[in-house]
Amino acid sequence: MTDIRILGAAEIRELAPLSAEAIDLVADGFVRLAAGEVLQPPVLSLDMPEVRGELDVKTAYVQGWDSFCLKVSTGFFGNPELGLPSASGLMILLSATTGMPLALLLDGGYLTDLRTALAGAVAARELSRDDAKHAAIIGAGAQARWQLRALQLVRPLARVSVWARDSARAEDFAADMAVATGLYIDVHNDITEAVRGADIIVTA
Repeated sequence: MTDIRILGAAEIRELAPLSAEAIDLVADGFVRLAAGEVLQPPVLSLDMPEVRGELDVKTAYVQGWDSFCLKVSTGFFGNPELGLPSASGLMILLSATTGMPLALLLDGGYLTDLRTALAGAVAARELSRDDAKHAAIIGAGAQARWQLRALQLVRPLARVSVWARDSARAEDFAADMAVATGLYIDVHNDITEAVRGADIIVTA
C-alpha cells in the first residue's frame, strides 16, 4: 500500500495561500465545468437540527487528471459559544488511476474558506468594472473577511462599506480589516446606505 502523506492546517496554509495564481486555478475549474470536462455528483448532505449541525460530502473529477479529492465539511453553529469555529472538515486526495488514497488534508475548513473566497474573486473579476473602487460587504463574519482580501487581489479598491446584523461585529470587522488591507472602511447601521454607490456588493 502507498504511504499516505498527512498534511496539517499550518502546512496547508503555507502551500496554498490566497493568491492571484489560486484565483486563476479556480477560474480554470469553472471553465472546465462549463465545458463538460468535470464529473461532479450531487452533494451528500446530512442535517442534524437537534445539535445545530450539518455535514456535507463533496467530490469531483476532472477528466484526464491523475488525482481527485473527496471533501468532508461540517458546520456546527453552536461552536462559537464553545470557543470553536463553526466550520471544520478535511479532504482526502485519491489516485484517479488506482483509487488509492494519496494524502489526508487536515485543513480544518481552511480550504473551503479559501475556495469560497477565490470563487468570489473570479466572479468579481469577470463581472465588475476594471476600475471598481468601492466595495460593500454585507456580513462581518469569517467569510466576509476572506471575500474582501480576495477582492483586493482583482480590483483597485479604495473604499469599503460594511453592514452586519450585529453592529459590534461590523465594528470589529472594520477595525481588523482596515489594518489587514490598508483600506478605509465605513460601518453602516442601514444596509441601504451601505450599498449606496458601491461598485461591487458582496453578501457573506
